[in-house]
Amino acid sequence: MSTSPIPIVALAGNPNTGKTTLFNRLTGAQGRVGNYPGVTVELSQAPLDLGAEAGVVELVDVPGSYSLVARSREEQVAIEALLGLRGGLSRPALVVFCVDATNLSRNLYLVLQAQELGLNLVVALTMVDEAGDCAERPEALAQLLDCPVVPVVARTGTGVAPLKRAIAAQLGKNAEVRMRFEPSAGLRAHIARVRAAFPASWPSSDGLALWALMSVDDGDELALPDAVRAAVRQAIPDAETG
Repeated sequence: MSTSPIPIVALAGNPNTGKTTLFNRLTGAQGRVGNYPGVTVELSQAPLDLGAEAGVVELVDVPGSYSLVARSREEQVAIEALLGLRGGLSRPALVVFCVDATNLSRNLYLVLQAQELGLNLVVALTMVDEAGDCAERPEALAQLLDCPVVPVVARTGTGVAPLKRAIAAQLGKNAEVRMRFEPSAGLRAHIARVRAAFPASWPSSDGLALWALMSVDDGDELALPDAVRAAVRQAIPDAETG
């Protein structure tokens, strides 16, 4: 008998993209509501049956966020949940990103950041009924992003079955880090400095180091290891002076 833990699938996206409605549609509104460990940020999770191919996974509703560049503790919960950095929650095997078909430019920013972090993902293209003929073709978007894209209307359940099949097919696949720009030599040095300060439990990721460089400042509320914060502070003055 297998004793492997149940895989975690995270549901993420911008606020007001139909994420909660999709969570309820996928799970039959059987979610358990509590808090993320150590903070008063609501955590909803529920089992999701993907059928014989993939079995049952645990679906976790990640707090809505416009960006993975965090300033508040609530925003930090999102990236910690996606990377498995928050105690009590494992790193998701897959992330389903809800992307509003009526506002692709704003919504895809989060998806591109996730790919820079090397996350395995599927895009649920929501609000396609509202976008109508203006909605981007899922096939074209999938080719551009190099990941599955499934149109859904969570309110009616349209597309939910194909989405579940896409999740099942994508589980277990190895995602590659996709950096869509070439860092300068100076930025590569700053990234390497910050990455070297990561705790052993953190993934050695250039994307995560870039997130730290963009997120840490004097006014943030982030709970980070002192070594990571110090490495960022050493790098930022260097960047400002050239």
